[in-house]
Amino acid sequence: MAEEKMYTVTEFNIYCNKAFLAKAATNYFEALLQSSNNSVEESLLEVIPDVISLDQNSTLCKCPDLEEVKRDVWALNGNSAPGPDGFTGSFFTSCWDIVGTDTSARRPYWRQ
Repeated sequence: MAEEKMYTVTEFNIYCNKAFLAKAATNYFEALLQSSNNSVEESLLEVIPDVISLDQNSTLCKCPDLEEVKRDVWALNGNSAPGPDGFTGSFFTSCWDIVGTDTSARRPYWRQ
């Protein structure tokens, strides 16, 4: 492999070799995501503005009830492209008596 050239521009390092750059990025993110040091610098959180109230946040975090899920399923375009599970909106509306109960059984997983 050719010798790696590194150019420094202010605080950034720029590498000419794409394979070397890809490996460096992979190593960086693997180390970051596997780190046991998951602390957050509290002072950074101070610059994030509060844009919703505690009541609004509570509403956003609660599990939807079966009627809310059903209303949203019925609002789907039945002829739209299928989702990751391979089913279209028309499948869910036509088979709601079967899949609706499965949907409500999954509610505890939405909290995780």
